[in-house]
Amino acid sequence: MVAVLGKSHLTQIIAGTTLSLLSLVSIVLYTDPYSATLVTHSVFYLSLFFFGSGTAVMAGLGVRRLISQQLYVVSFFESFRQGLLIGVLIVSSLLLQSQGLLYWWVVLGLVLFLAVIELLFST
Repeated sequence: MVAVLGKSHLTQIIAGTTLSLLSLVSIVLYTDPYSATLVTHSVFYLSLFFFGSGTAVMAGLGVRRLISQQLYVVSFFESFRQGLLIGVLIVSSLLLQSQGLLYWWVVLGLVLFLAVIELLFST
């Protein structure tokens, strides 16, 4: 039951990551960022979040499966949580960069904030 449930989740993450990659590529290729609307920018950042999170989840799950012999469910939920945090880091960094507010100390503060959130959820 757990193996089937886990494979179903992994299949959905792979499909969502692939669709978000296609969306991201089409937005980059077929839109002008200077004349794009707020909706286009929102879809771009949402697609970037799903692609970054999905890629991080799959990479984290793969590394965990190679290194440790944890239960699949435990590895999956840890990878999912950390993948979402990495997606937040990617999107927030690009949003800050687009506004001209990305400095190393801002990124350091953001990483520390996300690390504290990870510590709170991992205990």
